[in-house]
Amino acid sequence: MALPRHSDRHATLPARHPIPDKSRKSIRTVSRQVAGNNHADAGVNLFKRLQPEDLVVKYRIVVAVGVLVVGMTACSSKAKAGSPANPQTTGSPANRQTTGAPTTSTPTTAKATTTSSVPAATTTAVAALGIRSIAWGNVAVPGSVCNASQPIRLHAGKATIAAPATLKAGTASVTVSAGNVVYGALTGAGEDESALNVWCTNTGGTADGQLKNSLVVYSTATGSLQVIGSLTAQQPLQDQAKVGHVPYLDGSPNRTIIQPGRISVHELWYGPNDGTCCPSIRATTTWTYAGGAFQPSTAVQN
Repeated sequence: MALPRHSDRHATLPARHPIPDKSRKSIRTVSRQVAGNNHADAGVNLFKRLQPEDLVVKYRIVVAVGVLVVGMTACSSKAKAGSPANPQTTGSPANRQTTGAPTTSTPTTAKATTTSSVPAATTTAVAALGIRSIAWGNVAVPGSVCNASQPIRLHAGKATIAAPATLKAGTASVTVSAGNVVYGALTGAGEDESALNVWCTNTGGTADGQLKNSLVVYSTATGSLQVIGSLTAQQPLQDQAKVGHVPYLDGSPNRTIIQPGRISVHELWYGPNDGTCCPSIRATTTWTYAGGAFQPSTAVQN
């Protein structure tokens, strides 16, 4: 039996080839099977049940089954989007349900407890941050280290300010620079204190330009970095008047010792015949810390 031309087969097929009752029953069967996702077997079984004279019906069934299979496959793909590979959650955090295949997991309430706006690692780092983690090249030092009236902020270990008149610098500006820092338990408050060696010099670039040396003591007992004292070499003033250079503190870390209630500082003094390169006198001063203030002992020459 010849098939009609493509242009007129849809108009002539209903009249010339009525669908037998058994074929209609088969179509209904296919629909139910397709709805149950048995796509491939449905078309094959129908072809086996139809008679040869139902060729046009077979053609229509092939087209219908093809459309249904494509549609069901698309629906299946969308349904898999919410399956275990990409579970979707619904409901409030306190009563959350997961769609898709069930999985064995810790209750969602436990997960909510361990999640916070501050990660645990960050919280530990903040708790561990102490005085030993401070960038000493960027701290503020008291103005007294260079006879200034205001605190001086360091940047990369240095600062330049206008030379105070009382300093007799010989230059229009002076430089404040940070040296070594030492740590120790001075107050016993749980966190160590620190002592930063600070120089004030003119801009001449020689030893003659060294104007003042200080040991600035810091504490974090109040939760922020605070200056609790500024120590200087204790050579008697009458002896200083006889020499051409200020005494200074030995900046080596093992020459400043912080202990509970006191700080021992090794100093270098100039004698009358010393050049600026080479102080000949060694001394030690012990500073006692009590009532929020330091008191020096009489310096002992070594």
